[in-house]
Amino acid sequence: MKRVIILFTLLLFVVALQGAEKTFRIAVLTDLHVTPGNANDKKIDIAIDEINNDKLDLVVIDGDITNFGLDKELENVSKKLRRIRHRTLLTSGNHETTWSESGYSTFEKYFSRKDHDAFSIGDYAFISYAAGPYVKMGKQTIPLRTYSFIERSLEKYRNKKIIVATHYPLSKEVTNRGHLMELYQKYNVIFTINGHYHNMNLRNQNVCPSITCRALYVKRKDDFGYTLLELKGDSVSVYNKVLGEKKELFRKVHFKEDSFVSGLKGIPTERVAHPEDIQAECIINKGELIHGGVAVKDGIVYYGNDASEAVAFDAKEKRRLWTVKFKAPIYSTPTICEDRVVFGTLDKGIVALDAKTGKRLWKLEAYKRCCGVSTYADGYLYMGGQGMLIKIDPKKGEPVWTFRFADEGQVWGASAVCEDFVVFGAWDRNLYCINKLTGRKVWSWNNGRPSKFRAPGNVVPRISNGRVMIVAPDNKITVFNLTDGKVLYRTGERKVRESTGISEDGSLFLSKTMKGEGIAFDAGKDSFQEVWCTDLGWKYDHTPCPVLVSGNDAFFSSCDGEVAIVDIKTSERKAYATLGNSAVNAFSKDQNGDVYITLTEGSVFRIKRTK
Repeated sequence: MKRVIILFTLLLFVVALQGAEKTFRIAVLTDLHVTPGNANDKKIDIAIDEINNDKLDLVVIDGDITNFGLDKELENVSKKLRRIRHRTLLTSGNHETTWSESGYSTFEKYFSRKDHDAFSIGDYAFISYAAGPYVKMGKQTIPLRTYSFIERSLEKYRNKKIIVATHYPLSKEVTNRGHLMELYQKYNVIFTINGHYHNMNLRNQNVCPSITCRALYVKRKDDFGYTLLELKGDSVSVYNKVLGEKKELFRKVHFKEDSFVSGLKGIPTERVAHPEDIQAECIINKGELIHGGVAVKDGIVYYGNDASEAVAFDAKEKRRLWTVKFKAPIYSTPTICEDRVVFGTLDKGIVALDAKTGKRLWKLEAYKRCCGVSTYADGYLYMGGQGMLIKIDPKKGEPVWTFRFADEGQVWGASAVCEDFVVFGAWDRNLYCINKLTGRKVWSWNNGRPSKFRAPGNVVPRISNGRVMIVAPDNKITVFNLTDGKVLYRTGERKVRESTGISEDGSLFLSKTMKGEGIAFDAGKDSFQEVWCTDLGWKYDHTPCPVLVSGNDAFFSSCDGEVAIVDIKTSERKAYATLGNSAVNAFSKDQNGDVYITLTEGSVFRIKRTK
């Protein structure tokens, strides 16, 4: 009898153990911002040692693992992260995609897998993905290929408790969030793991909570650490883990109905576009993302897209004439050189295609990783690559000269070309003036700040009256003497950022402030003399889209798909419209004066010239 009681007791114990739900433990490393030799470079090793000595089920690496996405940064941090002995879920952040010298083409090389993943562990399924912004400042816009991956993964794991890890939480910073919110709701995503904002927080995403995790270094608290998540039942306990200290409970969150999260302000829905407000006709409607501008000739629109395609599109017939496939997304803006159109690519270098047929005429494969905007002037093409600017004879497909300025750093903005000089900015922190004939440096300048974030890497210089004007992310207007680079004036009177323009007669320089104002100032003066400042109709903005002037009309744009037209003579805002939800990349003008407007979400609009 005693033996039966013992066996029965053991059986009850085993049943109890099987019924007890295991705590699932996750460490989250996000916003590491590791550059070889910086403080984070040392502290990440300590964090990894702690994580390796802990009993964990998963480690999530949630983006911004570097500062600039440089190859040397990626190589360094990848070696460190490979020391983690637990299973990992990885994605990238905006610091890998926005300033990448490789056009975000080498991430997979250093991590031996792409920036998205999906798998299950027990009752849970985990999905990660990246969504930019790619090769310029802007908001996140999720590519179609990424949407397809997310939807396939959600369907595959529909019977699991699904957790999504991505750098940005759902917010107005994600321009095409509507469909994603529907998917999260349909497949019962229990919460998302996010970073980007550096401080621990909870966010109401309308359909599920966001657990926004701490950065490796939190400036506000002056400490280093990471986030711990412990899942059990229908809740997750969120802990702040400072290096060398015990974990500290931040908050316990219930998956389905959490009164604290539901009491937080939700996120707005996507806005409705009204292109008719400026009589804009939609030529190409929301397909694959477009990261650059378009080139237009005789009603044919040429562009590259996120699906790695170079496209010729008949604006009248609303159909593709030809498509040429590459192996990587195209971030550059194509340039028409008479009967050919030239693309900068990541995998094939600089490629010239027949404008009518798409047949390849030549390629300069040695100049890979071309991401920016080229300039065609006086029969020659000026195009930036990684660490260089190249002058090309587009008929022969041969370089005339190559100016190498650094081993790293891209040229994104279009060069300004005049009779004797070529002026351009680069992500090595410098503005350069080059002799147009010889390709030799005349002068260079930088703002003295060590950070590349404030450098003239995506500026479009403007030349008039022997002066060069730039606006860089340091929020200052700087005007130089063209021949010797002497700074004539430098002002922060208006908080500007990168976007520049010039009137057709060269009398006015134009720019856009970060407060949604368009400004014009005298291009013939050696001191800042503002002519007008006009409210464009929006508030905070940081899109680097250049200002286009056509006749008396100046076209300004925002990172939220808004466009304003200002009369440069009267300073009156003549028209305003919302064309979409994503950033306006560029304005282009054809030989008839029609203006084409490109949005990251894959739309192209045309405004016909009014006579």
